Amino acid sequence: MAQVDFAGVLRDYHFNGPQRAGAIGSIIARMAAPGSEQATYRWLGTRSALGELVDFDYETLDAMALYRISDRLYRHRATIEEELFARVQDLCSASTASSRSMI
Repeated sequence: MAQVDFAGVLRDYHFNGPQRAGAIGSIIARMAAPGSEQATYRWLGTRSALGELVDFDYETLDAMALYRISDRLYRHRATIEEELFARVQDLCSASTASSRSMI
């Protein structure tokens, strides 16, 4: 997420700090412990130490706020995915170019 500046992409879509943390938490929770939105909310607040890594207390985020953040991610998913894919391609191109220059 850091290499493609995912937080920056969310900032471009006008997610504020807590909304960015919620979006990142929601995505990681769905990968780490797939389940319902309620299960995602519980995992972030009670089972995960993700908040310490991203400097956000997920216990302060209410369930409805997390659901709204997830809905907002879903509404913008196509353009966010396109932006992230382009950034990954740029990273891979740069990596390939630097590997060639080392030969």
